[in-house]
Amino acid sequence: MQLRLQLRTTGQRMISLKTFLEEKKNWEQLIFDSVIEFLNNKYNTSYKITVVVKKKMGETFGHVNLLGKNNKIVIQSAGTDYMVSSIIHEFIHIKQINTKEIGVSKDKKYITWNGILHIPVDTYKELSTKSYDKYKVLPWESEAITAAKSLRDKYFKSPQFTGLRGKDPTLDIVLDNH
Repeated sequence: MQLRLQLRTTGQRMISLKTFLEEKKNWEQLIFDSVIEFLNNKYNTSYKITVVVKKKMGETFGHVNLLGKNNKIVIQSAGTDYMVSSIIHEFIHIKQINTKEIGVSKDKKYITWNGILHIPVDTYKELSTKSYDKYKVLPWESEAITAAKSLRDKYFKSPQFTGLRGKDPTLDIVLDNH
């Protein structure tokens, strides 16, 4: 049995679910770009950020490189709400890196917070996979978690999101069902 999705376009077309899931998702990129625009407006920044989606990422759901200045966010493929929350979370880390709130010690053994050695990198990695309760109270994680919770719903009501209507037929379906 082959499941089919019907997409509204200027003409009706039917595609298989397998094709839909495997095709490049331009509508996702439109959302990602609009989330970054929303956040840049919110924080009065102009970061050029690349979002990369991976199917499986092990035990993490998103990350940025504390050592890199490439402003690249890597997130796990998931539902739209979850990916938007992940982008917001990781954007906060990019802001923290660019404002030098968070960093890595010269010997690369410690994560610094506001210029002060805060936690060994190895301990941080361990907390992120084994002790979420301790991980989420780290100051940079607490800020990112709070922002993701408070800003996700604001984004979905923003002109950056609602203004996406008409830019992609699949995105219109996402907008209709959000």
